[in-house]
Amino acid sequence: MEYIGTIANESPVRSFKAAAAITGEFIAVKLGENGVQTAGAADVPIGILTPDNYAAMAAGEDVTVLVTGGGAWQVGEEIKAGDFLSCGEGGKAVKATTGKFIFARAMENCVENGVAYVQIINAGYVA
Repeated sequence: MEYIGTIANESPVRSFKAAAAITGEFIAVKLGENGVQTAGAADVPIGILTPDNYAAMAAGEDVTVLVTGGGAWQVGEEIKAGDFLSCGEGGKAVKATTGKFIFARAMENCVENGVAYVQIINAGYVA
């Protein structure tokens, strides 16, 4: 078998189908067999919705998700640069606590309900 070009996806974003209606941009989503939907506090996100998802998306529509690298994430509580972040309710970033999955690191300070630049790191669970 011969391959021409790269076989790895070098883009930090990927398109998925919405498994359920999703409202908002810069929120974390989880992946299931029917596509992505808003992640909750008990979930490990696959990525963060990008700004082109500014309107409500119906189930079955294509949504663009940041799956690696850095980008903007809505914040559910005040955070500081360097904080490890987990997913909270509504797909918003919160400080990672014991037993939670560290999905990203804050790259700047941000107030509750703001939007912060984060680095997706998928670092595992807080001990």
